[in-house]
Amino acid sequence: MGEAAGQRWAPFPVQDWSTMPYDPLAPAPGPPGWGPPRPETLVPVSPAHRWWVPLVVLFCLGLVVGTGTWLARRATEPRTAALVYVPADGAALWQRLETTREADTRSATVVTESARFVGADGLLSGDPALTTRVLHQDYDDADGARLWRTTTTQVDEVGVPSQTVRYLRVRGAVELAGEQVGPEITAYEPALVELPADVAPGSSWRSAGSSGGTLDYTSTFSATAGADGCLDVSGELQLRAKGSQETGRRTSLTRTWCPGRGMVAASESGGATRTVLTAVATPGAGSRTTTGTPITWTEPRRWTPKTWDTVTVDPLTEEPRPMSGRAATVVTPVLTSSGLVVRALEAPHDLVATTPKTQDAWTPAWRAHPGGTILSLAAYGEVLLVTTSERRVVAYSEAGSRLWQADLPDLATTAAVPVSDADAVLVDLSGRVLRFGVADGTVRWSRELGTDVNRAPAAGAGLVVVVDRDGTVHALDAASGAPRWEQELEASAVGVVGDRVVTTVDQNVLGLEPTQGRSVWTTHVDGTVTALTALAGQPVVATKDETVLLGADGRVSARLPGYLAVDVTSTHLVGWAADRVDVVDPAGGVAATWPTSAISLVSSERPGLATPQGVYLFAFARGWTFDSWTTGG
Repeated sequence: MGEAAGQRWAPFPVQDWSTMPYDPLAPAPGPPGWGPPRPETLVPVSPAHRWWVPLVVLFCLGLVVGTGTWLARRATEPRTAALVYVPADGAALWQRLETTREADTRSATVVTESARFVGADGLLSGDPALTTRVLHQDYDDADGARLWRTTTTQVDEVGVPSQTVRYLRVRGAVELAGEQVGPEITAYEPALVELPADVAPGSSWRSAGSSGGTLDYTSTFSATAGADGCLDVSGELQLRAKGSQETGRRTSLTRTWCPGRGMVAASESGGATRTVLTAVATPGAGSRTTTGTPITWTEPRRWTPKTWDTVTVDPLTEEPRPMSGRAATVVTPVLTSSGLVVRALEAPHDLVATTPKTQDAWTPAWRAHPGGTILSLAAYGEVLLVTTSERRVVAYSEAGSRLWQADLPDLATTAAVPVSDADAVLVDLSGRVLRFGVADGTVRWSRELGTDVNRAPAAGAGLVVVVDRDGTVHALDAASGAPRWEQELEASAVGVVGDRVVTTVDQNVLGLEPTQGRSVWTTHVDGTVTALTALAGQPVVATKDETVLLGADGRVSARLPGYLAVDVTSTHLVGWAADRVDVVDPAGGVAATWPTSAISLVSSERPGLATPQGVYLFAFARGWTFDSWTTGG
């Protein structure tokens, strides 16, 4: 919960914009409804600061010019026969992969995600070791780049997954620029033509060029009509020593391309190895742990501060490289049950899971692309839940494979909230509240509130509680979704602590009894509310001026300094001030405190993350570098 930093227009006076709800700027058209999982976030923009008005004006002018250029390029971009087969951004395809070596056949289920990029975003959309080798020809006209990236991940692979990444140019034809399979990177120059722009049944085509630094390649393909409007392609790829005219290694290839789905089936046969890919239905989620182990700390004062970098490692030279893309600190990173820290990116809007690599640096373990812009991220044991600007919720395993996805009627800008060990509740901007199974997406119930909602819900005491845009508190039965009561309070936040619904109204904290929503106590707080949470069963309200711990009767049991944001574990509260971090025990005592980099308008987005070892602090201005206070550093 970063400090509000900008000013926006409103038809009424607003003294502090940090009390206002997040508005994702654009209305959402209807429908679609929540459907069963099938293959296939508004962009949160940090508000401009008054101090930066000249820069904003320049940015807007540049945006207008850049948008005009982009639209001009789009207007002249051909609608070719080949591009009909390219999937949309965020599409997913599950397949069965069978690999036969001599008499030994092994099979696995894989999922391939598609990412579509226009302009320079595509050149920064992956590991620099790969993109610099296979996309360097696009650097001369970065704005004109049209790229399709596929990432294939084995479902339920144990440990760090070995992902296969392919980059294809889609500027009319579909051309393979290069790929990475494990540590091996292959670049085709010029690109290998998978589908010519005017491809049709009866077409034949040929490509030739270099394959890496030591090989030349020649490919030949022909197309015939397939079932259901698909295209069957067969051919051969020949690799030989550079400059040699001798016959090299030959691989027989088949592909089945289907409109909007990509390469749904394929086979490769060369030497003693044959691989076959076949499209399959989305597999069942299986048994997954959807709860995490509670975080407990014993001696925070013994933690050691440290600064970490995040790097990639070139698989060929084993040299570290800086990360490409910018981490989106508006989306709080999360921790998986296996200890991975998962972060959302701004363009190219990927999820990147990171793990410690050395004593000073972390490195990516896997990358995923749910499609659109990532709006929220939550971790539930072995499952990650993402909401996106495509009005979609997408679930991933902690190993990076997509589990299921479902469409939403509107944007869900806040993360899903646990309502039981197996279920979560999600609310979108239209006021639709959903309870669903985290592991498989099964909907338990759905309820339309009939009003706009842009705040996170709360769950507890047998209720799901939602505050709408006007501040009315709606209580639903957690088991059935049936309305229980509502109170018009002009509330700004809500939580459930024990048997009380706790809400903030202006500078007051109200405790409501759960059966009818009647107020049973009121406590005044000074300052703008920045957080409402609970520590060891007692309500905690943080403001910019003070932080109070409340008893069951609403009386203040402890007062602390004001915090801009807080993180809570089962034993402690972490309070993030502008220039320090405090670790507070349930009695209100400060167990440990350390200085942090002073907050500024540019770096006001500073999400923290509690882990079993301590806390991490991320900052917009620091990119992939972050600070930690942990056991052992």
